[in-house]
Amino acid sequence: MTIELSVVRDLCERDRTFGKLFVDGKYLAETLEDTDRFLEVDGVKIPKQTAIPRVTWKLVTITYSNRFKKPLPLIHDVPGFSGVRFHGGNGPDDTEGCILIGNVRTKTGIAHCAGALARLINLIERAEDIGEEVRLTVR
Repeated sequence: MTIELSVVRDLCERDRTFGKLFVDGKYLAETLEDTDRFLEVDGVKIPKQTAIPRVTWKLVTITYSNRFKKPLPLIHDVPGFSGVRFHGGNGPDDTEGCILIGNVRTKTGIAHCAGALARLINLIERAEDIGEEVRLTVR
């Protein structure tokens, strides 16, 4: 069995991209990413300022983050990126190519991240415990 995570981007601004995170079609949290430069259609990546492309990744797992010094969800095999994770943060300066998640969308970013991140980590850990794969699609 596979758990399907979906990030649905719904508002692209000059320096940030807002969206929503769904788990098997059910809303989980708000998302914030860097600028969507449409890498899947030959957009140009600007390091630490570009959202990951719109595709499906076959694996999201919990691994230890040296940057954050704790286990966080890692999105595996993102072309042209390394260390792409879901994590907390409030604005585009916190993303660096990663996907921030939180409970509230603000004018400039997201807020109340700890609860949303804990729910996602718990979901992925439960899936790993019973041998389920977690897949991510970005739209």
